[in-house]
Amino acid sequence: MPAADRRKWAALLAAAEHHVLRVETAQEEHAEAAKDIAAAADWSAIAKEIRTRAYFYSAQPWLKRVAS
Repeated sequence: MPAADRRKWAALLAAAEHHVLRVETAQEEHAEAAKDIAAAADWSAIAKEIRTRAYFYSAQPWLKRVAS
């Protein structure tokens, strides 16, 4: 088809619109999943536990587990 053919431009615009809608839908799904993950646990308590464990093992390095 020639570059100026209206059918070619219509197909290009339809494909672009489809792509934009698909990307937007994926972004909405990712945002929803992120909200579900954020609500799934008490992340501040988990962070506190990790900091406490890291401090404990830095103070007693001989207690760290090693792979056998």
